[in-house]
Amino acid sequence: MKSENGHTLFQDFSIYIKHLPFRQSKNGVWQKLCHSSYYAQEDDLNLMVSRLEVGNGDLARPTVYYAVTPAGSGKTASVAAAFVQSAKGNRTESYTHYLYIAFSNNKDRNFQAHGAVSDDATQAENQGAGFMVRCVECLLNDDPEEGTPKSIEISQDPRNEGNSLALLKDMFAGIRGRILLHLDEHRQMNDNGHFRRGAMKVLVKLPLVVVVATFAGPPLEVPAVKSSEICRSPVAIPLVDVEKLLEIELKCPLDRKKVALNTKFGRLLSTLLFHCGDYLRGHLNSVHLVGRCSPDYVAFRTAFAPGVVKLKNSLNDASAMEAALEDCISRVPVERRVENRPTGCRAEYLLLGMDEAAIDRLGHKVGAGLIAYSIAGSEATKFTASVRAIGAPSGNGDIDKIVRLGYVFFRSVFANGDDILADTPLERAFLWTLSTSSAVYGQLDFLHEGFLLGIQCKSIEKGRIFKDSTLTSFDLAKVRSMQVNTIYCADEGNGQNSHPFGDIFFKTSNNQLVLIDVTGSTDTVKCRNKELRLVDWVAYAKKTQWFISRANKIRFSGIVLAPLVPGESHFIRHSVRGRRGRTTHELCQQVRAVVGADAITLLGGLAQFLTWFQ
Repeated sequence: MKSENGHTLFQDFSIYIKHLPFRQSKNGVWQKLCHSSYYAQEDDLNLMVSRLEVGNGDLARPTVYYAVTPAGSGKTASVAAAFVQSAKGNRTESYTHYLYIAFSNNKDRNFQAHGAVSDDATQAENQGAGFMVRCVECLLNDDPEEGTPKSIEISQDPRNEGNSLALLKDMFAGIRGRILLHLDEHRQMNDNGHFRRGAMKVLVKLPLVVVVATFAGPPLEVPAVKSSEICRSPVAIPLVDVEKLLEIELKCPLDRKKVALNTKFGRLLSTLLFHCGDYLRGHLNSVHLVGRCSPDYVAFRTAFAPGVVKLKNSLNDASAMEAALEDCISRVPVERRVENRPTGCRAEYLLLGMDEAAIDRLGHKVGAGLIAYSIAGSEATKFTASVRAIGAPSGNGDIDKIVRLGYVFFRSVFANGDDILADTPLERAFLWTLSTSSAVYGQLDFLHEGFLLGIQCKSIEKGRIFKDSTLTSFDLAKVRSMQVNTIYCADEGNGQNSHPFGDIFFKTSNNQLVLIDVTGSTDTVKCRNKELRLVDWVAYAKKTQWFISRANKIRFSGIVLAPLVPGESHFIRHSVRGRRGRTTHELCQQVRAVVGADAITLLGGLAQFLTWFQ
């Protein structure tokens, strides 16, 4: 393809492919990412595509999109995959061209700037713009096999931004379609923030060009505020599709259809997916790149293989399949790898999710380790860190202790043993974020004035308020002895009966007992059934206090948390039989269903794992 001004973009595919990203295997061999497998949740990938396809058309200012996650988590591959997914859509807003410019970690195709950068901010920006003109010129016209790495001298007498922009427009003249221009390892472009800002600014002002930058940290030289000449906007990269990876790479077949028929199977499958996902996220290079398998990953595959054989031999026997899933779970190693928390970021705010304004306030103190995540059903993108980074010991304050204790409870889901079904990862995720939120803010907000609950968590404990799995086993004496400002998770381990009606419970400062039932189901009928069970419990619990004076009575409330159920949060309307036998339908103000995006918001930074929880 040639432009009007004769710039050769691509002579043929064999030349174009030489411009695509490389990564180095453990044995030192460089491999093209396009030759490697890529496993991502399709919904996550489509969400990333939709964010990038907006481009600058609906935004007040030209925007640099950026993906930020720790090294080795698939940032570079995700941008290329998003381009392919967009191009396949063949829509008006679909991308037609993918251009890749790397400044580090790309074999010998790294663009490097040499020379002094001016102390004057405007002059430095002009130098950055001129540098980017040369980068694009080399990318479009030079043979990838010659003159590498691309060493570009920084002009000491740079043209102004307008002239650089005109040159770039001339280079891209004649292209029909939209260009996704990927700046990889953008922080390695130059140490000077004004230089980097100038380089990005001249690109985002090009028509039909959308810029996405990737690195372990955000491009802080580009402001987040929309009042600036240009701004930045984060995009979340897709979560690993563990189910597909297990099926294709590890030959481990899973049958989602059985989940609807068997609650235990569903809990086991959820636990296996999260267990494997957590492990594989730390070994993506071994998964995605041929010949890059680490010894630990090879050992995992070897140990996991017998479990797969059992699973294949039990596909027609539900009971045997449950046993096989338990066996597979026991074969996934529980890693103790250490991951650093981003500099300047407190654990509680990373867990609950930080916005761009909070990142801006920290300025250049923010280090590597941030993870951008999207909230389904919302345009918001927030920031968190890895579970291990958040849970790492920090201070000795009351909030620090709750964050750490919540992490211990969450991490225990990964401990192989007899209690594998005591809690699902989703239940423990909500336990962690709700406890932390109440410790930080002194209340929990379930998005209704009647469910703004006063509690400042000081401890997390296991407990039961039902002696067995029946409604009539509700233990009022246990409730009356519960500690205020303690959040309890249902103790179902060591062979105890299930804890009906709820997984998390606590007593507020004004003598209100709140019982929370968590579900990872997408089924609205299942969600409604849980709501109705809580309505029955509230009615029964009230009757158990017939002998207690009004002033000392406990108020009872129930909440269903269903992040994967679509729709709006609501109170349930249920049937009530009156004294004369007439049935009416009333709204139960004591039971609230928090669903969809509302429930996902309560997961905070752990929403990044939502697909693994279901």
